[in-house]
Amino acid sequence: MDSTQAIVKLWRSCLPHGSLPSDEGSLSMVILKGVLEKELSGRLHELHFGTVDEMLMELMQPDIRGRVTFLQYWQGMEIILERCNSLRQELSSRKQNIVEGFQYLRNTICKFMDNNDIGMDMEVRMHELKCFIDRTIEVVHESKDPTSEAYWRGGRN
Repeated sequence: MDSTQAIVKLWRSCLPHGSLPSDEGSLSMVILKGVLEKELSGRLHELHFGTVDEMLMELMQPDIRGRVTFLQYWQGMEIILERCNSLRQELSSRKQNIVEGFQYLRNTICKFMDNNDIGMDMEVRMHELKCFIDRTIEVVHESKDPTSEAYWRGGRN
């Protein structure tokens, strides 16, 4: 299974049965810790952490309420998989290019939130999000993949 698909599947498994994440799209650190302890307890040394709590604090940066947004989780899980030499990209090149656009958008939003010291629980204004998406379209355009560019411009077939 592709890592991005596995990351989404794990996120969904953390949700209470039949529910959606909270309004801001975040999960409790307690739930993530419970799931990740089972999966990673034997690999903490390899990941350069003493405890799952340390790992979650550094890689997923929960807010003051102990919640992690999907963007933080996704970014943190990719780092974990890279460190374990388990990051797999098994999507078609078309889908992988689209995912790379989402990764760029995710990284841009996370960096914006960090640089402005407003935290991930703060809402991004529509004009800011539009700027991020416009920049993502430029980056995808530079990749010279017309299918991915069409996807980002609104032709989501």
